[in-house]
Amino acid sequence: MNTTIIASPMKLRDGSWGARVPSKDAVEGQTIRIRTRAGKEWDAVITRIQERKSWDNETHCATRGVDNAPAAAPAQRHRGTRTGCACGSVDEYSKPSDCWNCRHDR
Repeated sequence: MNTTIIASPMKLRDGSWGARVPSKDAVEGQTIRIRTRAGKEWDAVITRIQERKSWDNETHCATRGVDNAPAAAPAQRHRGTRTGCACGSVDEYSKPSDCWNCRHDR
C-alpha cells in the first residue's frame, strides 16, 4: 500500500522554498504532495534533507516540482541600446547624460 505524504510549504534558511514533512522517515528522491492552507496542491520531489526534528516528528527539506524542467535563461529586460557602462544601463531613459543604474556620467 503506497500512501502519499502530505506536506506543507515552508521557507528554508537559505531563502528558498521547501516543505515541512510530518515524518522523520522522509528521504531524498521521495515524491510528496504539498498542500497550502488555502488548499492549493502539487507534487514535489525531495532534493535535500535540511533538518530532522525528532521532538516535532517532522523533516524540513528542499524540493522541486515533479514536472519542472530546468529553468530557462531569464529574459532580457532592456529596451534601447546599451550605453557601454559596466553596469549595463541603456539609452532609453530621459536623462541621456547620466547612467540610470549607477548614476554616474558616461
